Amino acid sequence: MIDTGKYTGHTEGPWKAFEDDADTWSVGKHDPHTYNVMGICMLHPFSENKEANAKLMADAPLLLAEVERLREGIERAIYDFSIANENLNQYLKELIE
Repeated sequence: MIDTGKYTGHTEGPWKAFEDDADTWSVGKHDPHTYNVMGICMLHPFSENKEANAKLMADAPLLLAEVERLREGIERAIYDFSIANENLNQYLKELIE
């Protein structure tokens, strides 16, 4: 199981992937009020799959929020079903551990 607590304090999203120049992709937090981008990560020009990797990194805050949302849903399901079916309860607990 991923310890999502280790991400506490990360730069809040949304993050954006963008191409800096001909072959360099970066990830940053865009400030629409100032048109500035706070750089979070720059991918090396010779790295493979730069664009896809930058887009995956830019989605990190969204992916983290989805993991947390799904965990909460599983925990609610465990609570709701625990009385009705003890085997299901154990199975669901194993999914989130």
